[in-house]
Amino acid sequence: MAQEKRGFNFLNLIPAILMLIAAFYVIGFIASTVYTILSYIAIGLFIATAFINHNVILNYGKMLINMLRRNPIMGIVAIGATVFLYPIVALYLFGKAMLLRKVGNLKKEFQTRQEGQYAEYEEVEDIRPDEPVKPDLIELPPMREKPKQARRNDYEDLFEE
Repeated sequence: MAQEKRGFNFLNLIPAILMLIAAFYVIGFIASTVYTILSYIAIGLFIATAFINHNVILNYGKMLINMLRRNPIMGIVAIGATVFLYPIVALYLFGKAMLLRKVGNLKKEFQTRQEGQYAEYEEVEDIRPDEPVKPDLIELPPMREKPKQARRNDYEDLFEE
């Protein structure tokens, strides 16, 4: 039998490269669209984050300052990335604030389950020992006795002795 020679054909590589370029183009188009939408709502996300939990924004700022002190080059890069990628930072901070809010609610719910919830109460007047207690009794009708049943047959007499 004749052996087939299998080699690499560069013509098969062209459709694969074209598909890869098309996939990157579609992914880039989707990413730029999402970034544009986020850039329009970023200020709203920052404001919502400040209302939900303002400490998230403060802690992010403290983290940038500490990074700048420890490693100035990385701090400058992080601050620059924050400025240029502010829509993504806004989405990240908003997500973190929402997550912390949810965790706080779950923690509070867990504590109320463990410790119990305080019930509303009504103050009751004290009964003084020197005053006689007058109970309000309800008179019940006298109990009627059931009439005894007559024996129906001799079979029941076997069990009475």
